[in-house]
Amino acid sequence: MVVDSEIDYGAAGLDDYARDLQAEGQLRSAALKVLVNHGWDELEPHRSNGGLVSHTLEGLATVDFVRRGLPALERTPHVRVLDVGRRPVYKELTEAPELTVTTVESDKNDWFDLGLMITVGDRRIPYADILRALSAGQKRMLMSDKTYVSLDQPLFHQLRSLIEEANMLKENPKDPLRITRYQVNLWDELAGLATEVSGTDSWYAAISGLATGSEKASEIPVPDTVDATLRPYQVDGFRWLASLWRQGLGGILADDMGLGKTLQVITLLVHMRQAWMSEDQNGQDVSAVSDASAHTALTGGAGPVLVVAPTSVVPNWLAELRRFAPGVRVAGVRDTQAKAAQSLAEVAAHNDVVVTSYTLFRLDSDVYHDVEWSALILDEAQFVKNKSTKAHQTARELKARVKFAITGTPLENNLMELWALLAITSLACSPRPVSSLKCLAGPSNGWVLLNRWSGCAAGCVRSCCAAPRLK
Repeated sequence: MVVDSEIDYGAAGLDDYARDLQAEGQLRSAALKVLVNHGWDELEPHRSNGGLVSHTLEGLATVDFVRRGLPALERTPHVRVLDVGRRPVYKELTEAPELTVTTVESDKNDWFDLGLMITVGDRRIPYADILRALSAGQKRMLMSDKTYVSLDQPLFHQLRSLIEEANMLKENPKDPLRITRYQVNLWDELAGLATEVSGTDSWYAAISGLATGSEKASEIPVPDTVDATLRPYQVDGFRWLASLWRQGLGGILADDMGLGKTLQVITLLVHMRQAWMSEDQNGQDVSAVSDASAHTALTGGAGPVLVVAPTSVVPNWLAELRRFAPGVRVAGVRDTQAKAAQSLAEVAAHNDVVVTSYTLFRLDSDVYHDVEWSALILDEAQFVKNKSTKAHQTARELKARVKFAITGTPLENNLMELWALLAITSLACSPRPVSSLKCLAGPSNGWVLLNRWSGCAAGCVRSCCAAPRLK
């Protein structure tokens, strides 16, 4: 819209010497006062001719001028407003805004695309448009149909804060808005703001499992086929691992050295095998399978488990698996694939657990990537806490439905070491290295919690060293 002005002495006009310059100045001042109150001064800071020069108004400036400026000018004595063309009609949407939240499965594991739609009256507005307007410092947002809405509303400010938190977990700032199933608290807050919430069955299965996982963990029985008696803290550790696995989640078991982390993991492997066998016996009738088997849908079902350990520890893994879990088929990889008599794929196909060393894992990374593993177990995981090493990158990129790190020292020198392990086991929990990551020691139950920066559910890390334990 172009706004122009001139002094009019009628059709006959008036010679310059006869003009009433004082009256013209007063009239200009009166008109300018009205215009300044409606944004004119901001649009043209370098005024000339009393400020009454030609102006081009756009967007919200046009709204203010048409809805408030023109009526005020028309009420000013000796000011006449002439419209050239049709005066636009703007309408403010005054109804309370309502939020609709949707989730759709993403092409990235553990992530769901997050859809946010604002409804004001019968007008639907993508939240991305509102966020751009808020980021630009606008107080209102104008739509193409000449309706506009005030952005100074509690819903928009609360939502903006939550979206900023969600965006902190993006690997690439250009990625679409997404939420991970680790962000149960964030989802609860979004749902609390929303009038309508909808999501896929897999999303609800994931978040409901996280919300109740710690409660149901205590109900998980220790497999009776494990040929060992677990101490109480080992039972707690096994149940925690099993609870994560049943939700398709990874984690870090960080008990002190000598507290039997290997036995806890072996018990988990037996539990996994029993769940898969139960599912096979019941067929695929979901109503017939046990609760544990139903949860394996999140992990993708049966498959080989890969255990990676230091070379000197590989024989111990093989011995303890055969001792404590004789029903589990296990094989060790001792040579590179160039020297091996049997391919890795064949070994994985005929065994429940494959144990290899970090050296072979690194040297034959492409071969390990070709196998689809049901789980990855990284023993002495401090071997992969440097994110720049080939071993870390291989573990991070490996195709495994869940990943667990086993280490007594998840953090020795700096927080980046903890991030490196989380990047492997819980990528959606911490996709970008941020130096401000903080850990909070939990109560005496030995849990370690991550703060709200990460948006993660409690329990990415478990450590018996947070509280004294008896061996």
